[in-house]
Amino acid sequence: MKPTKQAKKFLDEFKEFISRGSVIDLSIGLIMGTAFTAIVNSLVKEIFMPLFSMLVSGIDFTHWKYILKPGTEAVENTTTGIITNASAEIAITYGNFIQQVVNFLIMSVVVFLMVKAINKVRHLMDAEAEAASKAQGEAGSLNQPPQTTEDILLLREIRDLLKTSQPDDSLDIGSTSLDNME
Repeated sequence: MKPTKQAKKFLDEFKEFISRGSVIDLSIGLIMGTAFTAIVNSLVKEIFMPLFSMLVSGIDFTHWKYILKPGTEAVENTTTGIITNASAEIAITYGNFIQQVVNFLIMSVVVFLMVKAINKVRHLMDAEAEAASKAQGEAGSLNQPPQTTEDILLLREIRDLLKTSQPDDSLDIGSTSLDNME
């Protein structure tokens, strides 16, 4: 069975889409983000949460709740033998929400501190690279004559042409400051 033109066109478009750098960059970013999330989660759960728990005297928010309707256990009537079904407790578990908010805030602080440290290191590396580049540029400029711009070269060529084409020396073009332009 031969693929139709639409299927071939679709496959060609998909191949072009997949081979673009942005899709590959996105995939790498997703993988790195997942790995970074594991690092941040570990840092928060194993280092910062115990410290926070110590600050709030070991309070565990996850079990806090507001009971709307208490649950009941199954009860058997001994005279009739009828078993009353158990019912589940109905409650608003706001403690888990509070715990997730606290986790989010701690993670936000940790990520902020990590990004701040990374930016500081990057800034120091950029400053070192700029200083090295500047030092190399200054050393190179001592060894090389200054660059002449294309405009100055063109003006010099026009001046020289005018000198050769006019036998009359009444125009003193040679006294212009084109030689000093740089």
